[in-house]
Amino acid sequence: MALSFMAAKDEDAMVCDFAQYYGIHDYRAFKPSYAAVLAAGLPEGARIKKLINNQRFDIQTMLLAHIVDYVALDVWFQTKDGHKGRNRPKSIVAVLNGTAEEETNENQKVFASAEDFEAERRRILKEIQDG
Repeated sequence: MALSFMAAKDEDAMVCDFAQYYGIHDYRAFKPSYAAVLAAGLPEGARIKKLINNQRFDIQTMLLAHIVDYVALDVWFQTKDGHKGRNRPKSIVAVLNGTAEEETNENQKVFASAEDFEAERRRILKEIQDG
């Protein structure tokens, strides 16, 4: 079942994974049950598994990107720009996910005081109610 599903999804990716992980260039030369066991045993970072799970990158890459993002934010918060909410570092995770352009200043707004925050909150709520 896994073998036929993977082959239908992207046979070229599966063939590349078999060659990379098992040194097998023609999976059809094996019994289907054996090839299916090998297909099921492919690691999560295999091309075909990432395609099936709609992942662009493997979990290790994403975890490392998150670590870099949090360290960059930690350092930035300790700078003058961080205190004033300016020049926030770009997110590596957002770049990898292709969502970097979707980030807007609206999502990263920093307020100088509680009064400024409350004024903006009232404006947004009024905008929603007027809809």
